[in-house]
Parts: sequence; C-alpha cells; structure tokens
Amino acid sequence: MVKQVAAKKDSIPAKKECYKLLKENKTPDNIIKHSEVVLRVVLNIIKKLEKKGIKTDKNLVVSAALLHDMFKHKPNHVSACEKYLKNKGYAKLAKVVGEHGLRKLPKSLESKIMFYADKRVNEDKVVSLEKRFEYLKKRYSIPEKEIGRLYKFAKKVENELKGF
Repeated sequence: MVKQVAAKKDSIPAKKECYKLLKENKTPDNIIKHSEVVLRVVLNIIKKLEKKGIKTDKNLVVSAALLHDMFKHKPNHVSACEKYLKNKGYAKLAKVVGEHGLRKLPKSLESKIMFYADKRVNEDKVVSLEKRFEYLKKRYSIPEKEIGRLYKFAKKVENELKGF
C-alpha cells in the first residue's frame, strides 16, 4: 500500500513531481510534448525578464507550463486541472493554470507569462499569435468577436512582456 502525502499549502511541485502527475493522470504524449515546448518558451521569457532585473516565481511558472494541459484529453480541461491542483494543495499553481485558457484573463506576471507562452505554441511548434489564434478559432469554434477580444489581450500581454 502506497501512502499518499498531502502537499503543503501553496507548495509547488518540482519538475520530477510534475512528470509523475502527468503519468498518473494518463496525459497523452503529444500533450506532454506541447507542454515541454511551452516550458521552453516560458524559460526564454523568464531569462529575458531576469536580464532586465525583473523577478518572477520561476518554479511556479515551470510547473504551470508542464501541468497546464494535464487534462486536455478530457472536457473542460482548464477547470478540471485547476480543481485537481487545488485539491492536491497547490493553490497558487491552480490559479496560474486556471488563467491560461480562454475564459479567465490572467492578472499576475506569472499567469501572463503562462498564458502568453501557451498561446505561442501550436501542438509542439512555436508559432505567431496570429497562427495560434487562427487555429483556436477553428478548433474550438470561437465566434469572431470573442477571438478578436482574446487576440487583442494576448497582443497586449506580448507588448507588456517585451516592454519590461
């Protein structure tokens, strides 16, 4: 019998633990590959911010990058993942993951980094925001007005991250 240890409140799982969670939840390999490319984009953004003297909670964003689509193979993957992580004791991580989708707009710097990085990766390729939003519009049948609003927000985040 394996004893389950509850996470400390607001702890952040290490990379190794993230991969364990992905495996336990039967996350498909293609989703893991997508998340690894999102992680590379995240690390690139953080590196640029650090060069400008801007600090971020790197561990939080790294974990979010790896786990943000853990339940992509299930309906309502963003809220399902947010709830799962919150129940595991990862409240801060759950919030960042919960703001990467298309329903909640991110507020914190870490959430914006995660949101933007995810919007730059289509499957396992880094693409422009334009290409990614074209894909999102078709894939999820998002109305033109809504996709336009989300695209504008993503461009605003892009400019904000470049402006630091």
